[in-house]
Amino acid sequence: MASARDNEMVQQIEQACLAMERAADAGTRDAADAFLQTFRATSRPYALCTFLLQGSFVSHAQFSALDTIKIAVQREGRVLGGAFLEELKNTLLNCLVTRAGTGTWTKLIMNECVHVVAILYKMICLDEDEVRLKAEKQQHKKFDERPAFIAMANYVASLLQRGQAAVQPGAPSAPSAMFFSILALELSKALTAEFTQGTAHSNAGVSVSMHIRCHAAFEQHVLLNLATLVLTQCLPATLQSLTALSSSGASSASSSSSLIDLLHVLHSLLDFLDNLLQFEFSDEKHPERLAMKWALGSTASV
Repeated sequence: MASARDNEMVQQIEQACLAMERAADAGTRDAADAFLQTFRATSRPYALCTFLLQGSFVSHAQFSALDTIKIAVQREGRVLGGAFLEELKNTLLNCLVTRAGTGTWTKLIMNECVHVVAILYKMICLDEDEVRLKAEKQQHKKFDERPAFIAMANYVASLLQRGQAAVQPGAPSAPSAMFFSILALELSKALTAEFTQGTAHSNAGVSVSMHIRCHAAFEQHVLLNLATLVLTQCLPATLQSLTALSSSGASSASSSSSLIDLLHVLHSLLDFLDNLLQFEFSDEKHPERLAMKWALGSTASV
């Protein structure tokens, strides 16, 4: 349960964000910016940020909370542990469904939250990889299980499946159900970017060899499954529904809303496919090439 202090802090953050947008004098804007910069530098701000995200209706404050979480995770993620990161990730996923899914978040806030979730997924996988390596050294045997990656693939698949009811021909208009397809595709796009070294935001203090292992595990356990679902189920169903809606000639408000939703799904789908085509796939014959490329182009420790 949130304390009176938490409620007071949320109000101060909201007021500072509104001042940044609306204040006429530079002094007020500078004071508001200084307050928000101090807030972003706070150690372990996760409880306050998630409380704000669950209740605030100020878009700038929502974005500031997500940006603060992103900065803090990049700064502290290596010492937070996988269990804490998992809980934080699940909280943000719940916010996506309950707030973005009901229209109380803008698309900008939704995309920023998806981006933070992708970073958390990567940090969880990096933590799991470190724990796995320690276990292998202690027990002198190899562990091939990758539960974090399997859970990631299963979650995105479940979102796509929940969204399919909304894109089947003849299905009733259900923008909230369509949202799950969009969320699945946006998350797939963000994950694909995060597990590619050049666009990853989880590099701090992580060796290139760890990134390479996580990249390979993501490619093996997640990416193929996502690509298969999108190309064999989501894409055909979306195109079929667009064709059916166009040929019906209906011009009602519900038909227009369904068309807009389907176009949003198609846009997200094409963005994911674009990321897929740019993904740096492993070279089984020359695995050292990718490691060398990342080492030369990375600021992470080797």
